[in-house]
Amino acid sequence: MTVAFTPDDNSVVSSSYDKTIRVWDIERNYDTDVVSLCDEPCRLGVFSPDGKCFISVSNTQIRLWDLSDKACLLTLGGHECRITAASFNRDGRFVISSSVDGVIKLWSLSEKSCIGTFTATCGVTNVEFSPDDKYVACSCQNGDIKILDIVTGKVMRTLAGHFEAVLSTSFSPDG
Repeated sequence: MTVAFTPDDNSVVSSSYDKTIRVWDIERNYDTDVVSLCDEPCRLGVFSPDGKCFISVSNTQIRLWDLSDKACLLTLGGHECRITAASFNRDGRFVISSSVDGVIKLWSLSEKSCIGTFTATCGVTNVEFSPDDKYVACSCQNGDIKILDIVTGKVMRTLAGHFEAVLSTSFSPDG
C-alpha cells in the first residue's frame, strides 16, 4: 500500500494488505525484517524527524514503531472511522491524524494520549503539519484543502478548485 526510504537511504520500508510491514535492505536485495500487525491491513505513515521511529495507521489505530528493533512502542486509538493519514511535527513530539469522517486528532507522544480533536467538515484524505507547527493542511474528499490553526482547530483558509478528492498536500519547506 505504501513504501518509503529510511532516512539513511539504505533501506526501504513497505506496508501491505497482507498485514505486514517489511524493511528491505537495498544493497543486498532482500527483506531484513517483517513486522506483523494484528488483524488488519496497515499503511505506513512517515518517519520521525530523527529517523529512529515511524508510524503506521490501520483502521482506527496509530502505531509508533522503533526502526532499529522493529518493536511497537506505542498504540494510539480514538478515531471512530478509518484513519487516512498521520504525520509527525518537526521535533517529533506530536502526531496529527485524520479520518474519513473529517475528525483530526492531535496526539502527544510523551503523554501517550490525544490532546486535541478538531473537525474539518469534510472527509479528510491526508494531513500534515506546517514547517513552523502552527498550522495543519488537510486534503479533503470534496476537493478542498483546509488550513487549520493547531491551537484552536479553527479553519483559517479553505482552498477550493479541485473537482474531485484531493489525495495529498504538502507545505513548502519555508512554509
